[in-house]
Amino acid sequence: MPTSRSRGDPPLRSSGAPSGLAADYDSPEWKHWGQMAILALWEAVALALNINPRDSHFTSDRTDDKCQTSKIKAYRDHLRIAESHVEHGALRSRPGRFRIEAGKITFKYARVSLGEFATWALKMGWEIPDALSRAAGDDPTMKKHTWPWGEHETKLLRILAGAAQRFWKRYDPSDETTAPTNEEVKAWIKQQGVSDRIAEAMATILRADNLHLGPRSM
Repeated sequence: MPTSRSRGDPPLRSSGAPSGLAADYDSPEWKHWGQMAILALWEAVALALNINPRDSHFTSDRTDDKCQTSKIKAYRDHLRIAESHVEHGALRSRPGRFRIEAGKITFKYARVSLGEFATWALKMGWEIPDALSRAAGDDPTMKKHTWPWGEHETKLLRILAGAAQRFWKRYDPSDETTAPTNEEVKAWIKQQGVSDRIAEAMATILRADNLHLGPRSM
């Protein structure tokens, strides 16, 4: 169980968290949240920012209109994006659980699949915790890639596609500083349960053609 603390205590940080966003709140108990099949959209967004939805300070702050900290603003910005995608069907939700607030329908309580949400967040280019990224591997929609050779695919192919989405989506060939290093890609692939040798080969396969080796020039 997370330890209780006051606002004056030193901030907590967890590896794999989006930098500077979740320092004042408890990190999620991934042994619990990682096993959730369905959860509320607001909970999924909190997890994406490495915030424990059950953190008492967060529970209070997220519903307090007067709270305008950078972390709560980031949470609300991400939640609005997620709600808009649920509303227009780009992010699938389960029937029901919509509410009326201030005369408008809110989708923050929509029930979403953890795996589908993780897949959607990665496709959106969100920097999400590694523990949440792994949930994307359990998403049935990850098996619906369109491959040049047809429908045949494997777990390693899905991981390869996930790494391409996570690390190479924002790569700009005209700016080598936007390219990830092989070590970054390899480390993430290994976290998905892939051996060191295979992870290194997969990272090399994803590496952009004609990209110079060595340190990035600024």
